[in-house]
Amino acid sequence: MTHIKSPPLKPFIISETCNHFPVQFEIDTVGLFLDLDKLRETDISTLLLKIDAKPFHNGYKGRFKNFTVTIYETGISIYGSFSNYYVGPASILSFSDLKHAVVKLEKELNLNLQEAKLNRVDVNWNVCTSKPVEAYNKFLFLDLSRFTRLEMAGGVNFKTAS
Repeated sequence: MTHIKSPPLKPFIISETCNHFPVQFEIDTVGLFLDLDKLRETDISTLLLKIDAKPFHNGYKGRFKNFTVTIYETGISIYGSFSNYYVGPASILSFSDLKHAVVKLEKELNLNLQEAKLNRVDVNWNVCTSKPVEAYNKFLFLDLSRFTRLEMAGGVNFKTAS
């Protein structure tokens, strides 16, 4: 009996196994890295113009919409918020819209983001309160080890070194 090997599955940034039910949080900021060998049909000179690139260390750095794009000798780093990019800062990005946002950015930058390495994911959770958020600052997330608590006029932020 012969065994038929199926071809290896192509990796995707957005897994098809993820549940498609509505949740209260959304994927917001991501960090992606696309290795140099994955840049097959990418015209780097066109990309440099699109991001208004400036020299940065041993490469170039620029912005495209709300994304920071850094081009290194080893590949391209993309950092930013798909939510702000696709639906704006005041709206929730659904899972299906996240897929559309990735495809849209792929087309606009002419990059295959499906082959990028995901090295950072921030999630966002919006809470509607009956009082202004400042009234809750002293009571929100009192003990989060590894984070520095930063109280601000519009809420509480947490900073970590990792």
